[in-house]
Amino acid sequence: MLLLGFRLDNDLKLEFENNFENDLVFVENIMSFMEAIKSRKSIRQFTGEHVKEEELKSILELASRAPSSVNGQQISLVYTRDKDIIEQMSVLCGGQKQVKDCDVFITIVGDFYRASSYLNKNNIEFTDEIHRLREVAATDAGIMAYLINLAAMGYGYGSTIIGGIKQSPVEVAKLLNLPENTFPMLGITIGEPTKESLLGTPKPRIDFEAFAMENVYNKEVQQNAVENYEVKLDSWFKSIGVSQPLFGDVIKRFYSK
Repeated sequence: MLLLGFRLDNDLKLEFENNFENDLVFVENIMSFMEAIKSRKSIRQFTGEHVKEEELKSILELASRAPSSVNGQQISLVYTRDKDIIEQMSVLCGGQKQVKDCDVFITIVGDFYRASSYLNKNNIEFTDEIHRLREVAATDAGIMAYLINLAAMGYGYGSTIIGGIKQSPVEVAKLLNLPENTFPMLGITIGEPTKESLLGTPKPRIDFEAFAMENVYNKEVQQNAVENYEVKLDSWFKSIGVSQPLFGDVIKRFYSK
């Protein structure tokens, strides 16, 4: 075998061929991963088929690999298939049908009970900076949610990240028997997607120039960013036959006084 003018002996030839095959697999995996990110979309319609137990376990194990602030691993998951609990959760999340129809619902919990229990055993007082704890939990919960979303997608399941869980945090904590120093941060649905839910293109995004700015923040490109995106998003919703508020109206609802 010749490589760049050099003749390889049989051992080196075998090693090269094995490495080359591994590299090809690696490249293919990278390409598949990139395509998965590009094609990721929230799935809100489910067939009712069950998520396989071994695949759910694998998704949860993959989720445990998520990075966390200071490696504190201050995120825990409470997952359920119990239809009664899921139905109650759908009500607490604002009556979302996608929650009610999913096969598995995962609550992402900011969990400082573990740390506080350890400190208490060692006669050390736990911090009272609850706001700081919530900030840490919010960051780690976002990372965790996206990892679960991609892992579920890798097994062919659909999912949606549910922020509505924060509408009734006290009631959610009671339903899930969450102890002190824990905070329900996000929910995520998992289920078998309907064929219809997989159709169409992913939801468009803000213009790239307004999203990624080199070296310094560019205020000028932001001046019409909302209006430009509103046109794209409205066109996309119409293309799939869905009526939704304009993006500007969403901004007014959530961010105005």
